Amino acid sequence: MFTAIKNFFVRPSHDFFGPEASEDNLQCPISLEEAKDHLILGCNEGMERVRVIDEMAKAIAESDIRPSWLRHNGSVELSKLRETITMTDTVAKMLLTDAGFVKLSDLHIYDRETVNGSTQREGYERDYTKCGVCRTEIQAVTVSRALALRIQMGASFDPKAAREIFKEPSKVITVHEYQKLGIPQPERLLKKVENTTAYSWKFDSFFWSRTATLSFLAMAVIGSAYYTGYVPTFSVALLPTF
Repeated sequence: MFTAIKNFFVRPSHDFFGPEASEDNLQCPISLEEAKDHLILGCNEGMERVRVIDEMAKAIAESDIRPSWLRHNGSVELSKLRETITMTDTVAKMLLTDAGFVKLSDLHIYDRETVNGSTQREGYERDYTKCGVCRTEIQAVTVSRALALRIQMGASFDPKAAREIFKEPSKVITVHEYQKLGIPQPERLLKKVENTTAYSWKFDSFFWSRTATLSFLAMAVIGSAYYTGYVPTFSVALLPTF
């Protein structure tokens, strides 16, 4: 009962990354700094997982109501998610942590400038286009729009704050063996992300209008009860003076 009341008056979270969006998980393995302009490699079903993650953010951004698969604390109910977003069983098993947040710890995330520069310095060697973490040959790279927004907004992450960035699908770039990586920066995307506000409460009008309405109704009921005699009044009796 207490949890239901708390959930009703505490603003729900849209942050389906939750504690997974930690500094360690967002750190580029080469530069050891947070990869704000990031590339995600295809290791561990990276391309398909990014597609699903961005579709989740798009569903939140475009819906006037909260998706049924998104819990109050931002965690995800996988069975309900799979009713609206298609994914393979393999991706489904790797998508979320046990707590229901989008798993980032095994996605290989690199800083774009760092990984581009690294391959250009190495020259045409056998390790030229291998992942620096698992040594798997790099076949494709992409950018997650949802993750770019999460890095910008922090725990206030709300896809409704940047609906435009989810109108187009994420672009997957194919990488050829021994290729020098010179993957361009998605300037338009990053510009839109940078222009978003961290005050995501502005984009949750349903919750705040509901809370305001209920507060007003509660005050009206108490006021009406008071004036009709259903709420007792109290007065302080003066003690006799000596």
